[in-house]
Amino acid sequence: MRQYRHMLSEKPTDRDAYLRQIKYRCGYIGTKEIEILLRDYLHLHSENMSYEDLSAFDDEVLNIENPQLQRYFVNGENLLDQHDTKYLRILKDYVLARKEDYYANVPSEEYRAR
Repeated sequence: MRQYRHMLSEKPTDRDAYLRQIKYRCGYIGTKEIEILLRDYLHLHSENMSYEDLSAFDDEVLNIENPQLQRYFVNGENLLDQHDTKYLRILKDYVLARKEDYYANVPSEEYRAR
């Protein structure tokens, strides 16, 4: 169904609306661990992401099915060739950084308390 989502809803042309849409989708992946990881990453890095970066994130990460994302980020499996993309590599590195220094790689207490 994920491959058809842009057929069922329009891709926003405004960067901030697109970011809100992506954040919403990240909150409904289906596995809480992945949702938290994606939400935290976007909270920390989305200010520096252009519309094109958001589009690449959307295409490269949110088009992959949940079990495969879990294999990469939770189980630590290597990326398959067809998934060896910029944002999946960045997210794998982010997961490793979180494991090494959790508090330096998560949003502030005020954000998490919401």
